[in-house]
Amino acid sequence: MTAQPLIGFLQDRFSRKSVSIVMLVLSSVTGLLFSLTRNYVLLILFYGVTITLTYGANPYIERLATLCREFSYRSIRIWGTIGYAVGSQIAGYVYEHFSGGSNYIFFSVFIIAAAFGVLMI
Repeated sequence: MTAQPLIGFLQDRFSRKSVSIVMLVLSSVTGLLFSLTRNYVLLILFYGVTITLTYGANPYIERLATLCREFSYRSIRIWGTIGYAVGSQIAGYVYEHFSGGSNYIFFSVFIIAAAFGVLMI
């Protein structure tokens, strides 16, 4: 929440799209760094930065979704909730059958996919 004014300033100064893409790519990198570190202070730092960057891009991505005239905001939210539930099930499966660290690789891949999706709009 404390980073939102800075993120807003950067999005106003540059472009919302480019800042959101950079934030998503950086959160992918810091998410991988989070999974690789064993230092407690760095764990806290990488976790905080990853969450800040990921959630900082969220308002712009939601705005892009609401600009789509084909679907109502209600249906977008419902499908987002279903997607979250499916993603949680997949993460549980990956954790159980592979390793907990594998989820960070999936996180990074899907965050890069989200950045690519924003780039294509």
